[in-house]
Parts: sequence; C-alpha cells; structure tokens
Amino acid sequence: MKGDFILKQSEWKVFFEGSLWGHSEQDHAGREVPLNREFSWGGYDWLLPSVYICGQGLVADLCARVEPQRIRAWMDKWNLSPERDDPRLFTKDEQLTIAAENPLRIDIRPSFAVNGTAINAARGSSTCWNPLFSRPDSETNAVMAHYGLDPQYGWVISRHHFPWASKKRPEIWTLSLTMKQDKAALAGDHFRVKAPGDQVAFVHPATGLTHVLTVVEMEARESPVRRMAQFPDTEFPTHFQLMSFTVEPETELTVLDCAESDRPRPDIRGAFGIIGGADGPTALTTKELHAACSAAHFEPVEDVEWRTVFYDKPVEDLTVELF
Repeated sequence: MKGDFILKQSEWKVFFEGSLWGHSEQDHAGREVPLNREFSWGGYDWLLPSVYICGQGLVADLCARVEPQRIRAWMDKWNLSPERDDPRLFTKDEQLTIAAENPLRIDIRPSFAVNGTAINAARGSSTCWNPLFSRPDSETNAVMAHYGLDPQYGWVISRHHFPWASKKRPEIWTLSLTMKQDKAALAGDHFRVKAPGDQVAFVHPATGLTHVLTVVEMEARESPVRRMAQFPDTEFPTHFQLMSFTVEPETELTVLDCAESDRPRPDIRGAFGIIGGADGPTALTTKELHAACSAAHFEPVEDVEWRTVFYDKPVEDLTVELF
C-alpha cells in the first residue's frame, strides 16, 4: 500500500487503498452509493449498507447482526470472559471447536458481478462488536454510527476491496453480490497406528459418514540437517514419523500430531546448514494418497497420537441482485 496510513475521525470516508482502520494519504475517497440491502444467509441477518466507487475498484461493507443470546450461550458453554480468552487455556481440538462455534467469527468470500462480469476481493478487513462486555474502538464505533447499527446486538463487520475487471472504471448498469463461506475446520477423532495395513474408522463430525483410514507406509525419519544458517548457535529437532495413508470414501481431511515439536536448543558447535524434512506437525495431501508428518523431536519418535481435522462448508452460496 502507498504511503503511511492515517485515521480519519472527523468525517466518514472510504478508500480503496486502505482498510477499516485507515488509508494511504495518497489515496482518494470513493463515492458512496447507499443500498441498505437486507438479506438472510447462513443463520444471520445481513446488511449491505453501501458500496463505494473508487478509481481502482469497488469497496463494500458487509454487516452481520448477531443475537446477544447466541453470544451468551457460546460464552457460557466455554466459560469465556475478558479475563479468560487465552487460547492456551484450551486444547487444540477445543480451539478448533470454539472457533467453529464462535458466532462473532464468520469467514466469507464475497464477490460482485458488475454488468455480468465477476470481480473478486483482493483483500479485506473485519471487526466485531460484542454487546456483552466490550466497548467499540473508535473505528468500530464510526462504522456503527455511520450505518446506524443497533449496539444492543452483536455485529460482525467486514470491508472488502474488489479491483475492476477492466483497466478503466466501468459505468455500472447491473450489480449483484454473491456470498460464499469458507470451509470450517472441525476437530475429529484421535488415533494411534503402528504399521502398514493398520486401519482406523472414524465419523465425519458434520456429515455423519464413516471413513476408514488405511496406513500404507509408516517410517521413522531424521532430517540430515539440524541447523539454519541464520541461527548458527541453535540446534533444531530432526526426528519425526512419516505416515502415508488412504481414506475411503475420500474426504477433505488433515492428520496432525497431537504433540508439539521440541523447542530449538542452544548448540555451541555452531555448524551451518539449511534445515530440511519436517519442522512441526504438517500434512500434505494428494487426490488419493495422503501423507502426514509428526512433530519433530531430538530423540527418535516411536509412538504418535494423531488427530484428525475435517472440513465442511455448512452454507450454500447465495446471490443477491442489487440493481
């Protein structure tokens, strides 16, 4: 982005080279086109209050209203409060579930069609308002005040920037919005396997379908290099397990180690190198054969507790004709 960002508190302006929090001082404000279009999608009541016509593209603010009872139920379920919101208080599976159930977190990928030509967002920014215990910062307060959002409700507010499909700004005759939701990560079962041929059955947490994982290969490996050139006095863990497997029926799935990698430690020998192999719990996926690496340790890894992460798209796309 060009220039330093500055915040405008005295008057409402929206810029293409900016975000909810500020803009480039070299940018020009867009022309606001009020729409005040309401629609329901994905269990939320949405408002598209305005779009902004800029030289480089279109900017749109999207606002999702959240019932305070829904927020309260989620907070009570997980015993959340301003004093207890540190992710480290929860397991990795709990963190995934808390994020998936958070009514103030909505991962969306909106797009517009201008005169029938699709334009996709180049970037976006978002904020939220929780009426139960937070006070809006100045930027969130400015958005809520400008659009007249009721502070008794929760709000998820996102701003998206859509470059024009052509080099010149088009005359807009028709405009439509398509709402798409990213797939959510869902915590699945844990399992242990020992050798090729071992099988594990588990149930997809969203679809209820049973899937069977079959181990193809299971091998203890060691990275040949344990140092990085930029950290000559630091030794990194090199031992890990590599597992390849198939899943029937096929589904979008990641397999991760429940354990964390060992933390790097001082090494007075100071040899140089570039670390290779696995440096943490990662997973690679192809269409039919999958592979997962365990966390890395300084000693050989003999037993790994694996965890599964599934992905689900809970909401179908929606297209809203605006004009």
